[in-house]
Amino acid sequence: MADVIIFYGLPFTGKTAHYEANYASYQRVSAEEMYQNDPTISLRQIILQVVGYLRNGCKVVIDDENWSAVTRASYINSIGSKIPGCSFDCVTFEPSEKIQVYWAREWALAELCITGLPDNHIRIDMCQSDNKFKRWFNDASSMPNRQTLTPPRESEGFTIIKVKTYLQTRVFYKFEVPALFIELEGIAKHGSEKISQVRDTMNRWYKFNPCGRIIIINDGQKDEDSQEESQMKKILLEICEDFNICPVYFCGIEDNSRCGQFAVPPNPGLIAWLQRLHHIQLNHRGNIVLGFKYSTH
Repeated sequence: MADVIIFYGLPFTGKTAHYEANYASYQRVSAEEMYQNDPTISLRQIILQVVGYLRNGCKVVIDDENWSAVTRASYINSIGSKIPGCSFDCVTFEPSEKIQVYWAREWALAELCITGLPDNHIRIDMCQSDNKFKRWFNDASSMPNRQTLTPPRESEGFTIIKVKTYLQTRVFYKFEVPALFIELEGIAKHGSEKISQVRDTMNRWYKFNPCGRIIIINDGQKDEDSQEESQMKKILLEICEDFNICPVYFCGIEDNSRCGQFAVPPNPGLIAWLQRLHHIQLNHRGNIVLGFKYSTH
């Protein structure tokens, strides 16, 4: 294999997982993570670090988007001039479908909630990653400084290896948990007379799904009929009153502008996040949704 492997692909396409599975003997370098830890660092300093690894006998994987031909050329020309005979491969990552990267991002957010933030993990800025997805999906208006996303070519000085990626998570068990989703805003609009029916449904559902999750959702969407926060809390407490056979989980979005477009209904980002957090099997026959306002859910 080559001395230097340059990854090319969208965020959340499994590049780092591919590195761990196939290039464990290589030293991993991520310019984006280094920029986050030290915004003053230059590309030249990153290249010199790569050169240092190579001189110490370590091969290197550059694990970033690397969408710019100019950046790739800087790596190849600068490293090649300092390490004569250095060989390069470029591994390109293509998701099986567009929704995959959005779903994988929600899973990554859920994993941060479960495990905390690893030192080497890129902090997820939802608006920034939305813009990156637009850039990769040919929305020219999102390109920084009118730069062009340029797919790699072997004429740049490397061999291209294509990888097709699929949605995957780093757990060693299946998602088998059913869920009863209750949309709080939708229930609130029907008034208190519906609450006893909801509680009765919760009891009956859990009787047949004792390993399931009951999750009450407030998606943060507001309209002219939306209830005040204090009223919503009151209804939430009424729903859960005297219901003590299992935990009831509540998930609410406070600020839609910070959670990314994929989490704004009718998009399923919140469901994707909950799926990873609670190990939910979305096609389980026991799944039920109550009170959603959106016919497209």
